[in-house]
Amino acid sequence: MSSARSLGTITGLFIYPVKGLAGVSLTESAVEREGLRHDRRYMIVGQDNVFRSQRQIPAMATLRPQIQGDALVITNARGESIVTNLPEADPEPVTVWNSTVLAYGGDYRADAWLSRHLQEPVRLVRMGSATDRPVSPDFADPGDRVSFADGFPILLANDTSLADLNQRLLIPIPMDRFRANVVVSGIPGEPWAEDTFGHYQIGELAALGNKLCARCQVPTIDQATGERTGSEPLTTLAQFRTIEGKVMFGMNLIPRLGAQGPTIRLGDPVAVTPADPAA
Repeated sequence: MSSARSLGTITGLFIYPVKGLAGVSLTESAVEREGLRHDRRYMIVGQDNVFRSQRQIPAMATLRPQIQGDALVITNARGESIVTNLPEADPEPVTVWNSTVLAYGGDYRADAWLSRHLQEPVRLVRMGSATDRPVSPDFADPGDRVSFADGFPILLANDTSLADLNQRLLIPIPMDRFRANVVVSGIPGEPWAEDTFGHYQIGELAALGNKLCARCQVPTIDQATGERTGSEPLTTLAQFRTIEGKVMFGMNLIPRLGAQGPTIRLGDPVAVTPADPAA
């Protein structure tokens, strides 16, 4: 059996309460089967009930969400805020990628506020007791579930890998372009160690990593301004990180929870036990 390999420690911990909006930096987070608590439990949909993201509306990056008790607060760049709490009444089907699930909406004031700032008719929905979204069975066990994230509960990224990428770019980029949940300090001189398929131990959390994260156009968007910056970093990444026709950065993880849900914290050690090729 292969021994565990250290990847460093957690130096960044983030949730994105509303899919596509700005992230929230944390010092610790409880982990649920869908991912970090409060991560991507809300989503913005169009009039067709299909999700919207920065791919279609880059300005979503400039709206900053916060969880305050049972309420969601969203603030724009001018400091104007909307407070909402969507009750579990009259769930409706919404679509995120290939999944159609039930979600809760109905706050017309919040919908109007978001539509005005994003300059497109949109609505806000959230996950609740009727929402059930499995992880793709190609990579998961039958009981594995995911939030409104693209496909997996947790995304881990390595700042040593980012440093390797930035050495190849004319203008370095920050890690927020990749919208990871867990950022690892990384081992100097060992970029891309997070590519290892296997069993990850992140503080108290055990997780399975068996799918690299294929990148779309979002890393080309400045997360502070919501503006597209050109084709980088994807053009450079594609030169050395194209795998099976897709540009990769980061590792998707699926939590493996015990009887008591774990909490992960800044400074927690991160290690991976590589999968046994013969298994």
